[in-house]
Amino acid sequence: MKRRLGFILLALFVIAGGVALPHLLPAPPLPRDYGAAVHFRDGTLMRLYATHTGRRRYYLPLERIDPLLVKATLVCEDKRFYHHPGVDPLSIIRAAWQNLKAGHVVSGGSTITLQLVRLLRPGPRTFWRKALEAVWALGMEARLSKRQILEYYFNLAPYGGNLEGVGAASLAYFGKLPTSLAPDEIAFLISLPQAPIRARTHDKRARNRVIERMRTAGLITGSEALKARQAPIPRHLHPFPFKAPHAADYLHLEYPGMSHIQTTLSPEIQALAEEVIRRHAGRILNLGASAAAVVIMSNRDRRVRALVGSLDYWNREFQGQVRGFEAVRSTGSTLKPFLYALALQRGTITPVTRLEDRPRAFGAFRPVDFSPRFMGMVPAKTALARSLNLPFINLLREIRLKAFLKFMEMAGFHWSKNPGLTAVTGGMETSLLSLTNFYVTLAREGRHGPPRILTSDPLREKPLLNPGAAYLTLQALLCASHGMPGPGFDLAWKTGTSFGQRDAWALGVSPQYTVGVWVGNFNGQGVYGLTGATAALPITFDLMKALGSRPAKFHCPSDSLTWIHVCPDSGLPVSAYCPRSALSPFPKGAPLPHRCSWHRPFIMERGRGFRACPWKTYPPDSLERRVLLIVPGHAPPPFSPACSVEDPSGEIRILSPAAGTLYLLSPRGAFSRGLPLKGVTDLPNGRLYWFVNGKLVAKSQSGAVIFVTPPLGRVDIRVMDEEGRWNQVTSWVDYVASGRTGKTCGQGKSSILNSRPKTRALYCDEAF
Repeated sequence: MKRRLGFILLALFVIAGGVALPHLLPAPPLPRDYGAAVHFRDGTLMRLYATHTGRRRYYLPLERIDPLLVKATLVCEDKRFYHHPGVDPLSIIRAAWQNLKAGHVVSGGSTITLQLVRLLRPGPRTFWRKALEAVWALGMEARLSKRQILEYYFNLAPYGGNLEGVGAASLAYFGKLPTSLAPDEIAFLISLPQAPIRARTHDKRARNRVIERMRTAGLITGSEALKARQAPIPRHLHPFPFKAPHAADYLHLEYPGMSHIQTTLSPEIQALAEEVIRRHAGRILNLGASAAAVVIMSNRDRRVRALVGSLDYWNREFQGQVRGFEAVRSTGSTLKPFLYALALQRGTITPVTRLEDRPRAFGAFRPVDFSPRFMGMVPAKTALARSLNLPFINLLREIRLKAFLKFMEMAGFHWSKNPGLTAVTGGMETSLLSLTNFYVTLAREGRHGPPRILTSDPLREKPLLNPGAAYLTLQALLCASHGMPGPGFDLAWKTGTSFGQRDAWALGVSPQYTVGVWVGNFNGQGVYGLTGATAALPITFDLMKALGSRPAKFHCPSDSLTWIHVCPDSGLPVSAYCPRSALSPFPKGAPLPHRCSWHRPFIMERGRGFRACPWKTYPPDSLERRVLLIVPGHAPPPFSPACSVEDPSGEIRILSPAAGTLYLLSPRGAFSRGLPLKGVTDLPNGRLYWFVNGKLVAKSQSGAVIFVTPPLGRVDIRVMDEEGRWNQVTSWVDYVASGRTGKTCGQGKSSILNSRPKTRALYCDEAF
């Protein structure tokens, strides 16, 4: 029993050793560098890059290699491939006998595994070297499957010159991949690893021997063999594909180590973009520029469809190999649409809000428009369509620069230094690829994410803009096309020109595509007269017309828009004083802008154009209430000439409140902030101290207005200056629920209306 158990343990030990021993044997390291093949989205080859050692390899998985090529290779090189552990003793014995009979070496008895070992670790053909190769072959077979070994062999076998692997060889000799080959082509490729030099001597004999072996093995028929022998030997190498060179270079550097780079670029759209650039090259050079770049993206899925980096990749004089679409440049006016959209979704403006376009200086910064003529008060959408500078600089100040920069940071933009108020006129920098992708966000209803340039890239987006704001921005940019021959579909576009006329931009958005174009010089030299409209926009138009668009109209997100009543004069939501209203679209969910303050009520001297003097006593029916249009930047009507505040005697005066006057204060009226206090003194420092019913409540400067919340009823107001001079008035104060009920002043319910003393005037939400 013990002896039987010992035999069993010994057998298990031998079996375990037999299984484990090959795994303990060394094996040559496998290659990691296969170069890189860059493909269009349909799989066609864009460009094949050599390895760091200069070898041309095109890695192919075994299933993409013609099955007949695989079978014929096994017939000719290693019939027992699937039945030996890497070294075939029968083949070695047979080769030794054949060599002994022939008196010279006619067969090596080498397996495909041994050939792969020699490819990975070349060395001298000595006995000891062959023994070491056999050990390596056993170790490799223990680590890799038969399928993996065969795949490595087909991708590393030499095929003449710097060609390695059947993929690169098939492209070079036949101009196609080895997915489907004719018998003569298969035979030619099989013959090359045996003696790659034959490829340069056009020797048919080696190829025909392979054809005969294929026929003998039953892989091809006799007629197929006859036809294959009559086929010519390839006499010239086909050039490797060299398409979209800037895009290929960009991707090769962006994704190092990838043997196959599957891009989203369309070969048809790429060829179209390159053709349009060629047609415009002469015109661009005549303008004084020497470079141009194009990016085309699909709005449906944010995939990049074309990338053009320069006018001519091979032009060294103009640095033609620079990838213009990734070069960082000044944005000019191209960021204005995003400030406009941000202002809409923050409730700062409506599309028709009037923005001021007048000369103005901001310290040393003195912006001007492209046109020397200023337009005064302009609707916001018109200011965007005409790319006016002053309205957007004022809008940036209102929104605040910090909020805009935070928004741009959320969109993935970064800057080395604070651009200040020039952020929307060229003070920021970005690349054409990033900017074009940003405009895609408008077409995708405000959802923003990175561009997709590999087919494996997922669509990663997050809400950045209100969908209604994005749609209204596109509608404003559509206005720029009015009066121009249209392409037959919606086309929103924006141009931009950087400081010193170094960069000319044009961005176009249709329902289907977004096109970005940049024109300039790679050395940064400015060109007099170079603008986005003259240099880049014609290219954008030609590309858009050639691309077309389906659908033809931008999708209107009706559930993201609402209609509001606005004052036609100011473009702001109507107030109680606006004489008429109009409807304007507005992003749903955005806060409403402040109500119109252009129409203001005043107490006027009847029959005259003067405002009533607050401290003057007027006879009955000598005052009237009028609502006047006061455009920002314009002064309200003047006070009566008799209402002078100058006092040669140096007395201190209270201009507001008026003595003996009842003030009705409401939460939403002109007095919503409280009772206005205003006084004047001739002292140099002009400091005033205000007392209400004997208590110090506030301090102010001479002529300034401050507001206080007084008690109900009679209020004694006293003011004092630095020299102790004082003045005092007594007024009456009451509070009403709303000062805008449609009733005339004084008709609201008041607890002291009937008990108050006779007053000279009644002020109810009126403006002086």
